[in-house]
Amino acid sequence: MTPTRRSRTALSLAFSTCLLGACFAQPTPAWAQARPGADAQSAISLGRDAKERFDRGELAEALALFEAAERRAHSPVLVLFIARCQLGLGKMLAARDSLRKAAAEPVDAKSPEPFRNAVSDAAKELAELERVIPRLSIRQSALPADATILVDGKELDDAARRGLVDVDPGAHIVVAMRGAQELARVEVKAEPNQITTVELAPASTKPSDTTTTAQRAETGPAPTSTSSDGSWVPGLVLTAVGTVGIGVGIGTRVVAFGIVDDVRSRCVDDVCLAEDQAEIDRASTFQTVSTVSLIAGGVAAAAGVVLLVVRPGGAEGPSVAIDAGPAYLGLRGRF
Repeated sequence: MTPTRRSRTALSLAFSTCLLGACFAQPTPAWAQARPGADAQSAISLGRDAKERFDRGELAEALALFEAAERRAHSPVLVLFIARCQLGLGKMLAARDSLRKAAAEPVDAKSPEPFRNAVSDAAKELAELERVIPRLSIRQSALPADATILVDGKELDDAARRGLVDVDPGAHIVVAMRGAQELARVEVKAEPNQITTVELAPASTKPSDTTTTAQRAETGPAPTSTSSDGSWVPGLVLTAVGTVGIGVGIGTRVVAFGIVDDVRSRCVDDVCLAEDQAEIDRASTFQTVSTVSLIAGGVAAAAGVVLLVVRPGGAEGPSVAIDAGPAYLGLRGRF
């Protein structure tokens, strides 16, 4: 909700005029609401400092100074800037209250022009803000009739429970209570200009898939699988890898035997030709590859079969892992 350049300029001039004392000098209906003993000069000083900080984007500091100035001398211009600071800080509900206060200021043709402009702008900004305030729609049909509902620790009355609940943007906690017993708790993030639906149900009846118009609202992390038995995928992958390893081991062993038979056919009384040494080394390499492949493939296949049985990923289920070292390869697990 960003004011137009013309509106900003007009309000800035109006504010400066007001703080310089123009609106303090005459007994208009608006200024007649000043508290007894109002300290106009102190309000002017605080307001100037607040406006400078507001222009620099120091909204928290500006808000504190505007509020201090308003406590000393009431002005709808000050209340309007209080609302703008609150809105910039994400406090939409507080900003709405301040805008309502400024828009309801009784002014007429005799009121100072800065007052009239502030009241008019407050009404326009209030209408725009009302359209973008986040709201919660709380579903509670699964709750007992005597349950109470709290949003961020504040209990909802019957009217709020039947309709939409206005909230500031950001994270909120919605809790259902029955006496001292907590029945349900949902953490939800509200976004501007959105209605977020929150499903409140006791843990024993809570649906497994609670969604909102803006995001998923759940009391814990979203489940990675709809089945509590876990996934078939790890077991299938390991079984396939193990099968390939065994196949490679058998294939390389056959090749090694073929090379050895070929070399032996040229040997005389177990004395082989010197030029066959390279073939003998090649056969030895194939035998080594074959042995490693058979062992690794066997272990992987066995692990795959176990994983197909236990299917890890389920709640509190068994677990299996491959344990490898420089001189061994095996399985370890919990059943």
